[in-house]
Amino acid sequence: MKTKGHNNSLYFKILFVISLAILLLIAALTFKHFDNIRKSTDELMHTHVINLKLEQLSSTLKDGETGIRGYILTRDKRFLVPYYGSKARVLEIHNELKKLTTDNKIQQENLKESLKLIDKRYAIWQKLMLQSSNVNFAIPDDISADLKLGKFIMDSIRAETNQMMFIEKQKLSIRNSDYEYQSKITPIFTISMVFFVLFLLIFSFIKINIDVRKLQLINDDLLFSKTSSDQAETIGGCSSWLWNLDTNKILFSNNHYRLLGCEPQSFDANNENFLNYVHPDDLDLVKKAYDDVTIHKHLETIYYRVIQKDGSVKYLKSSGKLLLDSYNNHNIVGYTSDITDERLSNLAIEARNLELEQSNSELASFNHVASHDLQEPLRKIQTFISRFSVTDRANLSEDAKGYFTKIEEALSRMRNLIDDLLLYSRANKSEKVFEKFDLNNTLENAKQELSQVISDKAAIIEATTLPKLTIIPFQMQQLFVNLIGNALKYSDTNRIPIITIHSEKIVASDYPILSKPVAKYYYKIAFSDNGLGFDQEYAEKIFLLFNRLHTSKAYKGAGIGLTICKKIAENHHGYISAEGQLNQGATFNLFLPI
Repeated sequence: MKTKGHNNSLYFKILFVISLAILLLIAALTFKHFDNIRKSTDELMHTHVINLKLEQLSSTLKDGETGIRGYILTRDKRFLVPYYGSKARVLEIHNELKKLTTDNKIQQENLKESLKLIDKRYAIWQKLMLQSSNVNFAIPDDISADLKLGKFIMDSIRAETNQMMFIEKQKLSIRNSDYEYQSKITPIFTISMVFFVLFLLIFSFIKINIDVRKLQLINDDLLFSKTSSDQAETIGGCSSWLWNLDTNKILFSNNHYRLLGCEPQSFDANNENFLNYVHPDDLDLVKKAYDDVTIHKHLETIYYRVIQKDGSVKYLKSSGKLLLDSYNNHNIVGYTSDITDERLSNLAIEARNLELEQSNSELASFNHVASHDLQEPLRKIQTFISRFSVTDRANLSEDAKGYFTKIEEALSRMRNLIDDLLLYSRANKSEKVFEKFDLNNTLENAKQELSQVISDKAAIIEATTLPKLTIIPFQMQQLFVNLIGNALKYSDTNRIPIITIHSEKIVASDYPILSKPVAKYYYKIAFSDNGLGFDQEYAEKIFLLFNRLHTSKAYKGAGIGLTICKKIAENHHGYISAEGQLNQGATFNLFLPI
């Protein structure tokens, strides 16, 4: 996954490339504009030089012509000095013009024509100079004709020169316009580029400044996150580490050192240094785990001990997972937690479980004694008492007869107490085999078991259709027998006992009494009667072992029946509660999860 920092880095790279390209473009365009100015300037100077040379050519020819005319008129050879120097100068200028106009075919043709005319003109001047040296002062007709021809040729030369100058003037006009355009556009372009670069620099500065502030905020967040993580690790008693399998470089969090009883970053983070703190008995286990990491690129959860710097022993748990970074390096991201308290607690629980097992074993022995050894003396006592005949009892005093009656009642209560204890023990220790069972059948079985009492009291039992639930059948039947039997036992002798059993499906959240429900929906089964009832302040106490609201003389029993009901409800992850009104009746609500 690309991070925001990576996107910013990519953005800066793109901005740098674009800025560099724009700067290179600006440099190239600026160079091109200045080169155009230079070329325009060179072309203007070139045109001016050609015009100057053409004027020099014309002037030199005029000097030669003036010298010849002066000589013809005066016969003074001093006038021939310009003439003799003019031809060489004319040829020199002509060659220079030829070089200057190499890129112009028209001018090259004009130079060729002008050279021919110049040669003719110098030939006529040479002829006139020879003729004038042999004649008198008067100018003959043939000389006059040559002069006229010379004048025509000179006019032709001037025409050619003027034509060339006209062409150069046209070029000069075009080049001058181009030069003026370049002179105008270059400052505008330069200023535009300067402003554009300035805008780019300002924009880049603002963007970089914003990103720097964002980077600072990110760094602050990272620092806060690192500090928070460090504090969280300290509070949670855990640590983190990163192992680069390709470079074998390891990074420990600060709390990783604290788990060893050391100051953060107090030694180099590597496996060798860490193994120095591992308990000798667990050293091979940890080394094997390290070897497996290098092979399988994964660290299974391991449990081991370390000896802290102060000599105390800590129990640790470590696990790790492979993570590939942006460079495709194999990294193991690890997590280590201090489970010393948990381990010590487990050891305490194990010790407690051992005690419970011993206690259960003792309870099993007690059950055996209660079911066999304790009942054996009771049977013998009852046997010996039964051997007293009616005649023997008649011979006893009234006090003795009362003693015998009390002994028989005590024996009966003792036997009932032992039987109830055995029932409670079975409810607490019996194998909990659940199966889908119809509670209507459970009710019928309970009624059959209590049929004699129901018949004796002419009791009426009314019940709605009960659900099918996953239960322990014999325990649920015991619960039904106890609740119905309890209602029959504490019925009002002045009225016929009426017991109603009602079932409905409820939502656990609607009943605060179900504080820790194991299911969203429950069945509520209410057992209501019109018996003696009880004061509501005893609603919790009646479920306590051996707790009775009535004397044993008035009602038989050891006060274990409702305790057994509560245990059976708990065995089914349910709950039982009681509601009572004195002399009006009681309701026992059984909640069973669906």
